[in-house]
Amino acid sequence: MGDVNEMTPSDQIGLIAMRYGVTRHDILGRRRNAKVVRARHHCYWHFRERGNSYPAIARIMRRKDHTTIMHGCQMHMERNGIVEGTKLPATAGYSAGLL
Repeated sequence: MGDVNEMTPSDQIGLIAMRYGVTRHDILGRRRNAKVVRARHHCYWHFRERGNSYPAIARIMRRKDHTTIMHGCQMHMERNGIVEGTKLPATAGYSAGLL
């Protein structure tokens, strides 16, 4: 699929959506079932890990407020045992497209 950094945000959202068994439309929409929310939070965290600001992520994800992004990132990290400030190593396969 190529380097994650060369993919468009829409393509990156699509890959994460596939991983969770939802659609890009679900993630960018208003649905709030658990599967969609987890995928959405993963997207927030994914873009934050790549150095995007919370307001920039809110624009990418079609959200009104950056605090939604802050909360979603925190929830994703808690759910997955990720410590604040920890970057996943490239050797973990994350940057190789597994998102």
